[in-house]
Amino acid sequence: AERALSRFKRSLAIIQDLLVLQKLAAKAEALEPVDSVSSVNSVVSLQELLADQVAEFADEAGIKDVFIEMCGTFPEIRGDKSLITLMVRYLIKFALSLCANGQVLVLKSETA
Repeated sequence: AERALSRFKRSLAIIQDLLVLQKLAAKAEALEPVDSVSSVNSVVSLQELLADQVAEFADEAGIKDVFIEMCGTFPEIRGDKSLITLMVRYLIKFALSLCANGQVLVLKSETA
């Protein structure tokens, strides 16, 4: 019974990951071509972007009893905000999938 439950949980996790990838792909398809010069010159505050994404994932983290914590000050970077947001969302979603109930997910800035 434990093996069957373990296999079921693993299958469910794979399905959930595939659904996340499908959602990300759908959002990526909705993106419009951008001028690469202007998008590289766009300044994106990682501090604000991460804070927004942590707030968006609060409910999902709460279901698993996972606390997401930001440590340090995150820099501003240059790039396309929508693409950076997609990447950050995927990374947080993936990290949450690896967290066990009751764990703390720490987003830590180690910039000098």
